[in-house]
Amino acid sequence: MNKGKVSVVIPLYNKQTYIEQTLRSVMEQTYRNLECVIVDDGSTDESVEVVKKFIQSNRLSWSLISQPNSGQTKARNLGILNSDGEFVAFLDSDDLWAPNKIELQVQAIEKDQKSVLVLSAYAIFSEGDSIPRIVRHRKSKKMNSRWIDMRGFGGGLESLGLVRRKVLNQIGFFDESLSTSSGLDLSLRLQKIGKTTLLRDIGLYYRISLGQWHANPDALKQDLNTLSEKYSDSASGRTSRFQDAYFFWSAARLKGSRAFLGAFVYTLLSFNLIRLQMMKSLILRNFYSRICGWIERKKTLAFLNSMGIRR
Repeated sequence: MNKGKVSVVIPLYNKQTYIEQTLRSVMEQTYRNLECVIVDDGSTDESVEVVKKFIQSNRLSWSLISQPNSGQTKARNLGILNSDGEFVAFLDSDDLWAPNKIELQVQAIEKDQKSVLVLSAYAIFSEGDSIPRIVRHRKSKKMNSRWIDMRGFGGGLESLGLVRRKVLNQIGFFDESLSTSSGLDLSLRLQKIGKTTLLRDIGLYYRISLGQWHANPDALKQDLNTLSEKYSDSASGRTSRFQDAYFFWSAARLKGSRAFLGAFVYTLLSFNLIRLQMMKSLILRNFYSRICGWIERKKTLAFLNSMGIRR
C-alpha cells in the first residue's frame, strides 16, 4: 500500500463521447499523488482508443486494463485489485470532478481517523438543462435511509466516494450480485464500522446521459428488493412500501400528464399515505436542489464551460 496515494478507479463501457472530459477532470486535480486505473468492460465503440490516445498524449503513467463485458460492479472491483493507493476513489466514465475534489477529501479523511468514507456535494446536469441541480447531504444515516427508500437523492459513492483501502480489505469490495445499487450497499456496510464524512463543497458534476444503469427500473427494483432483505429491520416493510410508491409515480410520469393526474386523483381518493408522502418527498428534494442550483449557478456553469460543455 502506497501511503497518501489515491487510486482512482473508472469503469468504462461505450463512453467515447464523454471519457476524455472525465479523464481531464482527473488529470487537473490539485492533489497530485494519485494513479488512475481505467477498466474497459468490453466496449464496442471507440472508447478504448480515446483513452489510449489521451494517456499517451499527456504522458500519464496511468493504466488501462480490460475484461469481457461483465458489468460496472466487477469492473470497479478489478480496478481496486490492480491499484495500490492508501485511498481509493471512484468515478464513472461520463462524470466530472471539481479540481479540488480529491485534495479536500484527503484532508478530511486524514484529519479524522474514525472516518472511513468521504463524500461531497454534487451537481446534476444534462446537455439541455440550463441550471444544474445541487445535492448536499447533512447527515449520513439520514442520507442512507432516504437513499434506500428512494425518498432522497443518493450519496453518489460510485462517482464521488473516497474510501480507506484497509477498510475495503476488511469488509469486502462492491457486491457483484448488485448492478445499480452496489454503491448504496457499500455505503451501508461502511456506515456500520466507521464515520461517513460529508463535505459541503461540490466535488462531482454528475451527468445525465443515455445508457445509465439508474435508468433501468427492472434492475433497480431487483437490487432494492435484495437490499431490503439484506438490511431488514422493524421498518423494512415501510421501506418496501416507499420503494413501491417511487416506482408507481415514476411509471405514471412516463405515461404523460393525463395519466399522472389520474394517478394523483386515485391516490387521494384511496387515501394512500405512503404514496402521498413519496410525492411530497420527490417534490421537495427537486425543489431544494433546483434552488441550490440557482444560487450557485454561476460557479457551476463556469466549471462546465471550462470543460467544454456549453450551456
